[in-house]
Amino acid sequence: MKIISVILFLKLFLFSIPMFSQENLKVNDIYLNDGSFIRGEIIEKVENQYIRIKISGGNIVQFSMNEIKKVKQLKRNYHYFSNGNKVKTKGIHFSILGGMIIGTNDFENFYAKSINLSTGYNLNENFSLGAGIGLDSYEPNIFSVFINTRYSPWRKKVTPYISGKIGYGTPVKFWNNQTTDGYTGGLLLSPSVGFQFSSRINSSFLIEIGYNFQRMKRISDWQITEDEIVFRRLRITLGIQF
Repeated sequence: MKIISVILFLKLFLFSIPMFSQENLKVNDIYLNDGSFIRGEIIEKVENQYIRIKISGGNIVQFSMNEIKKVKQLKRNYHYFSNGNKVKTKGIHFSILGGMIIGTNDFENFYAKSINLSTGYNLNENFSLGAGIGLDSYEPNIFSVFINTRYSPWRKKVTPYISGKIGYGTPVKFWNNQTTDGYTGGLLLSPSVGFQFSSRINSSFLIEIGYNFQRMKRISDWQITEDEIVFRRLRITLGIQF
C-alpha cells in the first residue's frame, strides 16, 4: 500500500508541474491607446467589452476594449524587458557584421573593409555556438570560413558579451598578374568583446571590437621565394542579429 501511495503521489506531482510552469502560461503584451503597455496572462475576455489580466504579483487588472490598441502574445524563445524590448535567447539566430580592420604588419600600413555572415544556435541564455563566412579586403582579398562562439554573462537591455572565432582564410585571387606574386591561405583567429542592444522588433543590434590574426604566405614567382605574412588588425564592426 505504501508503494502504491508513493506512485500515486509522484504521478499527481508530475502532472501538476505544467499547470504552474511559467512556460505554459500564455503571457501577453497589452498595448494601450495612451502609449503604455501591460504584461500578463489574460484570464478573461469578453468581446467588445473588457479583458481581465493577471500581472506579476498575482494582481488582476481590467481594461475596457476601447482602451486597448492591440494584444500581442509573447514568444517563448525571446527574453523580454519591462520597456517592451526583447532579445532572442533560444533557437537558431543569424547575424551580419560589417566594418573596418585597421593596423600594420611587416610589409605595409593597412586599412581594410570587413563583412561577416554567420549563423548560430543558442544552447542556453548565455552561450551560443555557430559557424560563418567572411570577406576582408586585404591585398589580396581574403575569404574565410570559421566557427564562432559567444558568451553573455547576463541579459540586460544592453548586454555585454565576449566572442571568438577560429577558421581558415584563403585569398580570393591566388596570383597578382601585375607583380607575379602568389598567395596561400592560413589560420584565422579573432577574439572580440561586444554589446547586444535589445529592441521591440524581432532583431537586435550588435557592436564589436576585436583582434584579427590572419596568417598567409606570399610567393614571389620571379625569385622563387616564400614570405610569411601575418596580418594583425584591430577590427571594429556593427551589425544586426535576427
